[in-house]
Amino acid sequence: MQSIKQVFGILLTLLLSVALLSCDSYGKKVKSGHVEVYYKEGISKESAEKTAQWLEQVDKTENNNTTETKSIQLLKNGEQIDFRMVANKDRVAKLEADVFYIMGNAISEELFNNKPVNVILTDNKFVTFKTFPYKKMEIPASFGEKITNGNVEVYYADGMDIANTKKLANLLETEMTPSNTISFQFSKGATDSYIVKMVVQQDKIDQVTDALLEEICSKISQRVLTGASIEFQLTDDEFKTLRKYNYNPAATN
Repeated sequence: MQSIKQVFGILLTLLLSVALLSCDSYGKKVKSGHVEVYYKEGISKESAEKTAQWLEQVDKTENNNTTETKSIQLLKNGEQIDFRMVANKDRVAKLEADVFYIMGNAISEELFNNKPVNVILTDNKFVTFKTFPYKKMEIPASFGEKITNGNVEVYYADGMDIANTKKLANLLETEMTPSNTISFQFSKGATDSYIVKMVVQQDKIDQVTDALLEEICSKISQRVLTGASIEFQLTDDEFKTLRKYNYNPAATN
């Protein structure tokens, strides 16, 4: 289950933390934190700065290493943009090509007003070893930002309280102690109520009893949400609802 930011998070782990050899031909340079972006004629300083800032934020969101420099080069290629990244060949070999095509689409949409973006992988001298020409792809749906605790991952929507999301992830990990990853989504419902979604296998959905749902909703309500009502949804792996359970603490008192 990967949002577009997660895809970027994976891609950014491929960047080599190796300083580039000094060379004027790389272009002008801007930095944002640990991300440096070189750019040449046809690419504005503002575009380079926006790219560096966005990539730095993605790394921070996905808890990637932000202590070592990562290097990008931006070039104008006719009506297209070449997004050149210093990458690790061994790690690249383990990923499907579609990941890079999706990356090109996302960079196009987020940073370059939908202009075609080619993703080009290079060594630490910006010498190309793999090119992924722009190809229109369907970008994965965004499930929100993610908090992880053990084998529990909780996606949360914009505007949600991060502190409560962390409390929820901690509670679910403590109570469920899953041996494999379980995905949840946390969002605001109607006034003073919340929606908690949990991914389940469809052939196991009948094994989740109302009594079990009431128990977990009660704990979430009391320990995380100060007694709020909860709509608990069992969903497929795209968070599409398969079954609902409504918990109202007032009705249980």
